[in-house]
Amino acid sequence: MAGAIVQAVKGTLTGVGGSFTALGSALPSSSTTGHTFIGVVRDYTPSMTDFTDSFSNTYTQVGSTVTIGGTALSVWMCVNGTGGASHTPSIKKTNGDFAAVTFFEVSGTATSSALDGTPGAGLDTGTPFNATVTTANANDFIITIGGSNGATTTINYTAGTGFTTDANATYTVGTDGLSMGVMTRSVSATGTYGGNFTQSNGSSSGVITFALKEIGGSPGNASGAGSSDTASAPTATAAQTSSVSLTLKTASGNFTQASKFWTRTSLQSAATDGGSGGISATPDVDGVVTLTGLTIAPGDGWVTMKETADDLNSHNYPVTFA
Repeated sequence: MAGAIVQAVKGTLTGVGGSFTALGSALPSSSTTGHTFIGVVRDYTPSMTDFTDSFSNTYTQVGSTVTIGGTALSVWMCVNGTGGASHTPSIKKTNGDFAAVTFFEVSGTATSSALDGTPGAGLDTGTPFNATVTTANANDFIITIGGSNGATTTINYTAGTGFTTDANATYTVGTDGLSMGVMTRSVSATGTYGGNFTQSNGSSSGVITFALKEIGGSPGNASGAGSSDTASAPTATAAQTSSVSLTLKTASGNFTQASKFWTRTSLQSAATDGGSGGISATPDVDGVVTLTGLTIAPGDGWVTMKETADDLNSHNYPVTFA
């Protein structure tokens, strides 16, 4: 499943001080538990200290705060959060002042250890504007945030090649001088990525780019370090603790034990509310791996495998358990 921004809300807050102040608007629809929630803050007298929401989810800052003149840009994220109706963000600052927030829900990304690589953050004074992240996991959802000072000018953001500007999450402003551009891209190979964007006003921009691991692609396709790998979609009887044979293939044929020896694996199943657990993987014959040791409930999920115990490049195989 590719990462995607499901919905967003944006607006301004005044008089923000030492306690949490909520945005006056909520996400337009009920949000989904297990999704990732991201808040982007632009503020004068930069002094952001914390971010939360109406479900008391815990947020951590992504990357570092970028200072843009007398303003700042910061990103806050909750992975595998609690969702529901009237989902509203709140911010806390040490100095009471004006702030702008865009808050959005992301689907299709990992529910733990979601960040891949080190977020890039900085003030870029050249066009196009950019900050990059280098990924270790092949299938990632890349998010680039831009922030420019525009006084009372509306600022439009145009994403670079491969990226798309999300109109719902992007805050172009018009009267408060604080804008935020949100640009995204799903990738299927490791590399160095950034939104490489332009804007309609201003000679500099704060930029933060980060990568979230995706949970898989279309059923029957493999994502991960081996972009040419494919995998059949195995089935298992509901709530069966037993063996499941997963046939692993490359563009030229089945894996061989000599070239690919899978030693560790894990399983996620939507039918068990995102539950996960370790199971053993045994390469019985060339190109076939037998998974043993976990009660598998019906539903769509994915199997994550590593070629060696310390392999950093996981291979995610979407599967359907029926």
